[in-house]
Amino acid sequence: MTYTELADKMSDLSKAIGATDKYVYYQWPVGLAPDPPYIVYYITSRSDFKADNINYVKLGDLVVEMYTATKDPQAESLAEAWFESEELAPDIEETDISSESMYEVIYTMEVVIDG
Repeated sequence: MTYTELADKMSDLSKAIGATDKYVYYQWPVGLAPDPPYIVYYITSRSDFKADNINYVKLGDLVVEMYTATKDPQAESLAEAWFESEELAPDIEETDISSESMYEVIYTMEVVIDG
């Protein structure tokens, strides 16, 4: 799946976890983040496929961060089911952000960047 296809489907993922239209690329404007749950997504790095000074495929690491008020196994299960339905198998990390009274689950996967 390409980055553009995934970006177009972030609305579907946000609906799947009960956060209808609460998603943004990279970060919310200061002071405008909604109450959790919500999603933030962005590209962190590139690892293009190149040979003989030609870039054949642009590849990037896509990070999707899901924020909830507390650990939410149901939202996590719904998000993972959504990724599976899109034939994606992200690496998963999670952390408690006690200073913000939130819980974060980070899904990381490689995607084709199509411009």
